[in-house]
Amino acid sequence: MGGEKFRQTKMILKEKLFESEDPYLKWLREQKGLSKTTILLYNRHYKSFVQLDLSQEVIDAFLQKQKNNSVVRGFMRSFLEFLKVEDQFKIPKSSTGKKKKRIIRNFSREQIRKVREYSYNKSLKDGLIIDLLYFGALRLMEIQTIKVNSFDWDTFLDDPTKFCKLLIVGKGKKQREVLINHGTLKKLLDYYLKTKVINVSMNKDDLVGVLSSNNSHLFKDLYERKIWGIIKRNAEKSIGIAMRPHELRHTRATELEKSGASIRSVQHYLGHSSPQITEIYLHTTQTQSLQKIMDLVN
Repeated sequence: MGGEKFRQTKMILKEKLFESEDPYLKWLREQKGLSKTTILLYNRHYKSFVQLDLSQEVIDAFLQKQKNNSVVRGFMRSFLEFLKVEDQFKIPKSSTGKKKKRIIRNFSREQIRKVREYSYNKSLKDGLIIDLLYFGALRLMEIQTIKVNSFDWDTFLDDPTKFCKLLIVGKGKKQREVLINHGTLKKLLDYYLKTKVINVSMNKDDLVGVLSSNNSHLFKDLYERKIWGIIKRNAEKSIGIAMRPHELRHTRATELEKSGASIRSVQHYLGHSSPQITEIYLHTTQTQSLQKIMDLVN
């Protein structure tokens, strides 16, 4: 009981933080579109740094004290950008050679199938989380923004054998559409039938009206650490590998590229700001790009 009460208290405190009108935190949320978890991490450094003078010497000392890790560097960049003084100061380079960069692994379709199947057998919520992250190639924070009316129910119900469009709110509140497997949507509709949100006597227009007017979030009390745990645990149980959420996004993006989607198309699907980022993300080299062109013209 004590542990549950402590968890509830932490959640209340977190919500109070995001209700705060502090201009920097509000800017992180509304302009940068950062997740609650990232804002909480930045806020820890913000509360300390905002008490100090703003100078290059102070910035250097502060970063050094915090071991110049990626979180404090991200905070510092965002804070200087918020103040519109990012061109007046330099952020010291991070130390290199101390940590090995994590390898982003691609998974086979069979491995993904096993993880999906295991997750649905465990719970509908687990299965939906895996499916949405995978088929939509979503960032971790983006799944928290999905609402019932984020799906294009009107078009999907015209032909439920096709993929369904899902409107995503990404970084900086930028919107894009992704495609979700029709089987995922059918499972969601079955759930709404069981919970009497909809019923079998409704025609298509009635169904669209009910679902498209539902502005509630698809998942409640879903935070990033919980999503990490679900994916890691279910993957370990089903395929013996501790999969990371970002690897679902990477695997799907790689599949799309190998299926013939252009870098530009994959860029838009992932919500990257430039095709160069997508090429790095997919580890696409100039040689690989040239080979694809040769395959097309020969």
